[in-house]
Amino acid sequence: MRYIAASYEFYAAQLAESLQSAISMIHLTSDLWTSPHRHGMLAVCGQWVDKGYKLRKALLGLLECRKGHSGESQAGLIADVLERFEIRRIIFDPVRRRVCCFDHIINLSLQSFLLARSEETLRTAINDAGNVAGAQSIETFSTALNQNTPSGPDTTVDHTSG
Repeated sequence: MRYIAASYEFYAAQLAESLQSAISMIHLTSDLWTSPHRHGMLAVCGQWVDKGYKLRKALLGLLECRKGHSGESQAGLIADVLERFEIRRIIFDPVRRRVCCFDHIINLSLQSFLLARSEETLRTAINDAGNVAGAQSIETFSTALNQNTPSGPDTTVDHTSG
């Protein structure tokens, strides 16, 4: 483990220099998952164009997310990575440029639909989802869900199509 940490420290200085001299904006992606040992891990990756006009990409950090999977927790860890590499210049107005994970919103909506114990619970979940940025997409989903709520199980199978 010490060798990995030492290698990271050695290359981090070179990586910071490359990031700081980037001629493009630095684009970040992140992925959060839970390990088999129930440790939350957040990977922060960056892509940029270096001063030689070559596209570069790197893993900037692989951090343990100890405070849960909330956006607030992730934002704090990502901010730490930005600070470590002194690349805060890529920060932008999060209110104006917020990008929601549509797949995550649909996943939460479907879980609410499938696990709802009452119509009231389901409607509350749909209304709450509509308060998220990107509400136009959610509104379309909500409308379809409200119009197509089944009254009972549909056992009809069409074997003639396909």
